[in-house]
Amino acid sequence: MNNREYKHDSVRRLTMKSRSSMRTVVSIVLALALPIISATTTQAVDVVTDPVGFIKLEAVGTNGLATTTALSFWGLGLTQVVTNQGIITSVAGTKLTVNNPLSPAAFNRNITSIYTNPTAFIEITSGDYAGLLDDIVSNDTSAVYTDNDLSSLLSGGETYKIRPHWTLASVFGPNNEAGLKPGTGAGNADNVNVWNPLTQGYTTYYYKTNTGGGGVGWRSGTSASANAAYTALYIDQGIVIRRRMGTATNVTLVGQVKLGPTITPIVQSGVTFAANMYAAPFTLGNSGLYTTNSNTGIKPGTSAGNADNVNIWNPLTQGYATYYYKTNTGGGGVGWRSGTSASIDASTNQIPLGATIVIRRRLDTPFNWYIPPAYTNQ
Repeated sequence: MNNREYKHDSVRRLTMKSRSSMRTVVSIVLALALPIISATTTQAVDVVTDPVGFIKLEAVGTNGLATTTALSFWGLGLTQVVTNQGIITSVAGTKLTVNNPLSPAAFNRNITSIYTNPTAFIEITSGDYAGLLDDIVSNDTSAVYTDNDLSSLLSGGETYKIRPHWTLASVFGPNNEAGLKPGTGAGNADNVNVWNPLTQGYTTYYYKTNTGGGGVGWRSGTSASANAAYTALYIDQGIVIRRRMGTATNVTLVGQVKLGPTITPIVQSGVTFAANMYAAPFTLGNSGLYTTNSNTGIKPGTSAGNADNVNIWNPLTQGYATYYYKTNTGGGGVGWRSGTSASIDASTNQIPLGATIVIRRRLDTPFNWYIPPAYTNQ
């Protein structure tokens, strides 16, 4: 299910305080930047190979906590390897014709009796909507067909990249090689929770062990028998791990560093889980969340109680740090503040590597968060 909503020209279109507190380890191995000529006789584009590396993400355990479960909010800070890139030559509804040949049906959705899972997505990497992401429904040898009609946003000539989605199987292993606690049901296993901003609720996944009553493998909380291993995990939406063991467990994510900006839709009058999909932290001050216009960024306010909130989870304390943009000049001044201090500047507080933030929107209008790349050389 696609749960993205992009706002365009007032028309809604489907379309921690410190890095160390997250206990996330990263090592980036840079790849050679090689110019590649696109395979076409009419157009060519020079592209650069994205750097590759790994991120180690930790699901904290309950040792030392006063709770029986422990939560970790993850952002998948690397992407899967780009499988096709080039130039969009024309746009017609959901059809994007490209200059780089495609293998027929290579990016078609995985459809089962219960699930319809996108297998890949396209990222627009140039033009006014650089950073826009959309699911691919299918493809032929010369075009991809997207989940949403992008013809009002794109005109042709934009560059693109196609990547496979992360899935439960590719992140945690098809047989739970990551070592999450399995169980006979969602209630006694570690949970992988995915927030849907449109329904404002979680879908819960777990690794099922008992061979009877549905078999072994990745399952959702709503079906003990349907294979959920190929459920897409969106790079900009994040996941929440509920750990039921005392010890922590780690997942090593190997992939490519995402370059360039990203456009993430933030829903109106509700909660959006937004992941840091970059292989580096960035600060509230340079996040692009506050734009001075509540239609294009977060709503400021005189306190956390009447402003949009940016909540960052601390797995060590099992609690949120809440931030907002303060507007009144008296009583602490103007700028980024935390819910615990109306006067201390919080603009340098980080959205950590490997983290997901929770944005509580108070206005009844959505906005597109234009996230600048978290690297100084871009």
